[in-house]
Amino acid sequence: MLGMTEAVSVRFDEPEMAVGQDGLLLLELKRRILGALPDGGVTIDVIAAKLGYSERTLQRRLQGVQLNFQQLVEQLRYEVACRYLRHGGMTLTEIGYQLGYSEPSAFSRAFRRWSGVSPLAYRRRAAH
Repeated sequence: MLGMTEAVSVRFDEPEMAVGQDGLLLLELKRRILGALPDGGVTIDVIAAKLGYSERTLQRRLQGVQLNFQQLVEQLRYEVACRYLRHGGMTLTEIGYQLGYSEPSAFSRAFRRWSGVSPLAYRRRAAH
């Protein structure tokens, strides 16, 4: 079974991940979000505090690289969900809980919104 430590190894090859303070902030931000997902309730105020920023400062820094906190959280959830589904070692319920969803149906709805297919259909396609 994959743990959150493997989820942290998800690669982010986005243009905004260029070297520099913003790139380092984004890497640390993503690491903190990934680490907080299983606890649920990943909010900008909690993550900002962990980074030593005020919520407003973190929002400004994200705006500077054209990112929105909630969109970033959803992007990370989707990427990690795809990874878990491809590896097949976890049930859909376990994946949902690892991503911070309190109900398996909430995870299934979110995944369908992100990908256009159910998690089970994605897993079946990835297995072929």
